[in-house]
Amino acid sequence: MPMPRVLVVLSVVAGLLSVAAAMIDAPGLSMQCGAAAFAALAAYGALAGKAWPQRVRWAVTAGLVLFAVVWATRAHWQMDQTVSPLDPAGIREQTAQRVEQSRLAALGLLAGAVAFASAVFALPPVRHAQRAALGAVLVFLLIVAIGMLGRGSVDNLRTVPPLWVSLPALLAVVVTLATVALTGWREDRGWLITVGAPLLAVVAVVNLDNLAALWWTWRSVSDSADGASGRSYTSVLVVTGVGGRSLLYDGLATAVTLAGPILLAVGALRTVTRRAV
Repeated sequence: MPMPRVLVVLSVVAGLLSVAAAMIDAPGLSMQCGAAAFAALAAYGALAGKAWPQRVRWAVTAGLVLFAVVWATRAHWQMDQTVSPLDPAGIREQTAQRVEQSRLAALGLLAGAVAFASAVFALPPVRHAQRAALGAVLVFLLIVAIGMLGRGSVDNLRTVPPLWVSLPALLAVVVTLATVALTGWREDRGWLITVGAPLLAVVAVVNLDNLAALWWTWRSVSDSADGASGRSYTSVLVVTGVGGRSLLYDGLATAVTLAGPILLAVGALRTVTRRAV
């Protein structure tokens, strides 16, 4: 089997292992496998198809590399989380650390989203009425979802992260929504980009919501007298992953997080490959 195809197979296998690891409550291993899936596909983009349009090829490769770095970094952070659920001071410190880590990860997500948006923009322009309409509807629905997620923050502005915290995640949402809107105006063989771009936008929206939840938790714990009472402590257990959660949901979330960038990347490469033949 040629090396490029081996890299594609490795990417698929690593992605499946990432989802499986998430479903058996092994988040660190899941993130490592996810990073390997992105890295293998990035290597495929870098090594295969030298006759493909360079702007699309390298933009896709850069996006995949950035996502691989984000996942590998998060895997490292996951291994360092050893705080006890009975240590309120430790939970407060860890939550503050996770806010900063999420902000840094959002920067990587933003950079990757910009790379993918550049790849989509560089594809041959065409107007597909159905995909354009679908893109507009999906953008509208995602904006409505963002509004519903942020509705609770209107009553208590203290739960809203400051701009320096939320700006990277917010910009990532804007870039991914723009990419979704653009998909109907660019060539897309097999509708992979049309499916992948909205999934990537969902990832960006969820990332913004998780960052807001972490900020709310940190503020709640910091404002409480002992850092571990009542609603504040309960929220910490949920946000930091100490309390119970659905492993099926973790697996589904991991699958969506992987599928968005990978489908978008494969769709872009497939489109330029067909044109190059």
